[in-house]
Amino acid sequence: MGMGKKEMEDKFEEIFEFAELSRFRNMKLKNFSSGMYARLAFATAVATDIEPNQ
Repeated sequence: MGMGKKEMEDKFEEIFEFAELSRFRNMKLKNFSSGMYARLAFATAVATDIEPNQ
């Protein structure tokens, strides 16, 4: 998605809050359900600042 490590760390809480997965943030990703993966992926995509091509 083009996010750097610093940017991802800054938006971590915002992403999990939007995905309504805050209580699962310490859970291993391999234990997430497919719905949880979808929520997390969508929240990450929404939190990404995409600059239009010029």
